[in-house]
Amino acid sequence: MPLVRDQRLCTVHLAKCVILISFFTYNRVCGCTV
Repeated sequence: MPLVRDQRLCTVHLAKCVILISFFTYNRVCGCTV
């Protein structure tokens, strides 16, 4: 379950965080899980 209400926001965060950071760190920084 994504913690972000809007699934689109979660997807955008996913793209940005995977590029800018690492996938593992993404879980903390972006606040949503896949």
